[in-house]
Amino acid sequence: MRVGIIGGGMFGITSALELADRGVDVVLFEKNDDILSETSGYNTWRLHKGYHYPRSDPTARSCLAGTEQFTAQFSEAVITDNTQRYCIASEGSHTDPDEFLAFCDRHGLEYEIEQTD
Repeated sequence: MRVGIIGGGMFGITSALELADRGVDVVLFEKNDDILSETSGYNTWRLHKGYHYPRSDPTARSCLAGTEQFTAQFSEAVITDNTQRYCIASEGSHTDPDEFLAFCDRHGLEYEIEQTD
């Protein structure tokens, strides 16, 4: 069997790899010069580990699972030597700092507390 997959984004690549692992002859068609070249841009160039969803434990769990699966399959594409910051506004936020820290603790999300001026 020979299968053509259009698009070298996350779903196209994952589909191609899964089919190839099952012995299917896969041809991948991508309009850009390289695969996965726009995938992360739609996700603000980072893996979401759940930090963005402090009011939704199921969404955070889904993000963590997706991050683990992506990292297992595409570890060479994951940049790990960078710093990310997630901030809670002092006013007008739907999540206060204590709730956010409790959320991080529930999901095993690493954090350091920094105060801004």
